[in-house]
Amino acid sequence: MATKDVWSLEEYPATFGDDDTQWVGTLDQKGLFTPNLDGPNPKRTGNRNNVGDVWVVAELPASRLRARAHLLVTVPLYMNWFSDEIK
Repeated sequence: MATKDVWSLEEYPATFGDDDTQWVGTLDQKGLFTPNLDGPNPKRTGNRNNVGDVWVVAELPASRLRARAHLLVTVPLYMNWFSDEIK
């Protein structure tokens, strides 16, 4: 009987007492990451954005394999390509 891959997020210890896994977004059981909304979050301590460092962990229990990768979640950079100054 084949077992399923298990995907999860774990805290990347970049800052003492950090809680990024609760705020950066979600990871489904196929490994697809969906980021949380950007902008200040009043529910988060210090009214911080939903940014942070996390580990994405993939496990295959049948073969006892486990791998992880560092994921840095940040707000998008919006650029104004068309400036009003150029005429």
